[in-house]
Amino acid sequence: MGYLRAERQAWQVLRHSAPKVATGDVVTVSEWQWVGIGWSTRGDAWLAGVEQRAMAQSRTDARDALSIEKARGAEEQSLSPSNEDWQRGERRVHT
Repeated sequence: MGYLRAERQAWQVLRHSAPKVATGDVVTVSEWQWVGIGWSTRGDAWLAGVEQRAMAQSRTDARDALSIEKARGAEEQSLSPSNEDWQRGERRVHT
């Protein structure tokens, strides 16, 4: 234990006596962002869980709506006759 204590003391002396000059290689980043303090009660945790599930469901609904819209667009495009076909009286499904 004596050896460890002596090494620690030598390190402390060196640490406190070294000049505090920043070199060109040191980059200091000091940006903070508030992320909250967590939940105060079980009710807060429950509400956060409900909101998280609602947001996930909202994203799923939006993704489904886009898929349906895309499918309808493709369906209408394949079912709508071109102007020339319509003029000739041809009414068929184009693939």
